[in-house]
Amino acid sequence: MNIGRRVGILGILAACAIGTPAQAQPRYDIALAKAAYETAKASGIRPQTTGELNRCAGYWEAVSRVRKGNYVLSDDWAALGDDFSEAGILIKKAGFKLDLDKSGALDARHLDEAIAAIKLLQGFLNGDDEATKSVFDVLGSCQRG
Repeated sequence: MNIGRRVGILGILAACAIGTPAQAQPRYDIALAKAAYETAKASGIRPQTTGELNRCAGYWEAVSRVRKGNYVLSDDWAALGDDFSEAGILIKKAGFKLDLDKSGALDARHLDEAIAAIKLLQGFLNGDDEATKSVFDVLGSCQRG
């Protein structure tokens, strides 16, 4: 599948699979998301392989799309911390893509990872605890440097 097709599929998934923008009574658990993220971030586990870098680039790409879609309340993004501000997400996403580009490994694999992350983020938005832990655990380990 070519890159253009993957980008199109990612956009469709982000727009359709996730659902409607932030509901009056969100079903997601921000405290669980924050705990999973902070635990993984503090673990010191960092991406080492090209596959792991692609996963990180893809997951932060997916979070970027969810952030732009207003599926999570502004106060809840703020509760997750600075890494989840618009600027924080952009820095993470761009940083991992730059790392991949510098190593000559930037290709469509990060878009495949973004598609997988969108599906987990859909679970997070629908209150699925396992999906929440899974996606925020990956994001927490996706730190540079």
